[in-house]
Amino acid sequence: MYKNLLLNILIIFNNYLILEYRGLLRIYRFINKNSRILGMKGSQIAAIGGGIAAAVIIAVFLTIGESQNEMISTESQNQVAPVEEKFLVYTTFYPLHQFTQNIAGDSAEVKTLIPTNGDPHAFELGPKTIVDLSKADMLVYNGVDFEPYIDEIKSSPDFSHLVLVDSSEGITFLEGEKHDHGAHGGHEEHDEHTEEFLEEIAHIIEEFEHGHISESQTIESIEQILGEHEDDGHGHGEGVIEEIETLLHEIEDGHMEDPEGIEEIHHLVSGEDVHDEENTDVHDEEHELDHVYDPHVWLDPLLAKKQVMNIAFHMAESDPDNSQVYLGNAELYSAQLDTLDQEIRTQLSTCKKDTFVPFHNAFSYFAERYSLHTLAVIQEFSPEAPVTAKDIEELIHFAEDNDIKYFFTEENRDPKLAERLASELGGDILLFSPLESLAEGDNHDTTYFDKMRSNVDNLKIALECS
Repeated sequence: MYKNLLLNILIIFNNYLILEYRGLLRIYRFINKNSRILGMKGSQIAAIGGGIAAAVIIAVFLTIGESQNEMISTESQNQVAPVEEKFLVYTTFYPLHQFTQNIAGDSAEVKTLIPTNGDPHAFELGPKTIVDLSKADMLVYNGVDFEPYIDEIKSSPDFSHLVLVDSSEGITFLEGEKHDHGAHGGHEEHDEHTEEFLEEIAHIIEEFEHGHISESQTIESIEQILGEHEDDGHGHGEGVIEEIETLLHEIEDGHMEDPEGIEEIHHLVSGEDVHDEENTDVHDEEHELDHVYDPHVWLDPLLAKKQVMNIAFHMAESDPDNSQVYLGNAELYSAQLDTLDQEIRTQLSTCKKDTFVPFHNAFSYFAERYSLHTLAVIQEFSPEAPVTAKDIEELIHFAEDNDIKYFFTEENRDPKLAERLASELGGDILLFSPLESLAEGDNHDTTYFDKMRSNVDNLKIALECS
């Protein structure tokens, strides 16, 4: 299109030159005709004619050359230069995306698997994720079994090209007990008073087995001994006693027959395993899960620094052309984490209290770093874990003993449980984020530092800091 236009322009210009040449020719003929009157010699007239011809020829060639240059320039502009693809890194969830994006700057492309208000505890690999990761160069994950699907990625040949980065490598993890709400059995060690209590119940059950008392009398006798135990001020301190209480409630509510309940109580006080042989494998599996490790290391700014440097080193190794950029940005970001740590220490140094109740058990590293104490509403590391009536009772006692007036909830979680506790104890609720994802109300440019500082602002209210 542009070539044709330029050629048409050239033709018009050439025609113009021809017209101009004719005008110059007329002048030449006038000079030649009147040379005697003008006093000009033949050689002078010939020179003028040659000059006119040369000028026209030069103009034509210059015009053609310029037109060709313009056409070549236009062609080169229409050709799209090949775009160099950046190093592509996927992260598993929000804080790691924040860390990695700040390390990468403009030198790598960083994406995350979890959507804005997604739940990393419930995330599973889907077809879209598999396609996305097939195009990636690296996947950064938290570790500590926070992303169970990582094992699937590691074992799949489809992802053999993918560099997997465990950002928590080298961090010492805090251990927590898995609350199984009733698998204590007879494996506990009991104080002297509890041993006497269990022996009394064992004696009553023995009387029942020998036919000396009825089922109803057995249940009544156990309830009486339990009441005496509580009257002595021992309350609910032993797991096995709590289990017996639960069984008695189940019997009373009609959810369990008397003989079945008595048998279960017998197993508890005798220390026998309540599972039959068919359930042995299940019991062994539950026993192995009695102790798990807390994955929420990113909530401690100084442990977050270790994650940042782990990510940066692996990126520098995998994309050496940009290694200096990655390592330099990591150092700058680490300095910001140091500043945040000092801010938190300063702001919490004036607090009257040192104990708070978060929504789920995610803040052990944060609490340990800043010498705080916690008892979570949900006492496991997953916010989806069930909460029993006994858990609520324990929380109420804990809150009363520690004068707790504020109960924390989390974004993207149902606040009803925290609201119930606050209502029963005349308290209020506040937001304390585990930073596992952005909330729907957050801006996309909300940073790790924004959310951490917001947490500290609410914590200062709960701890009555000046």
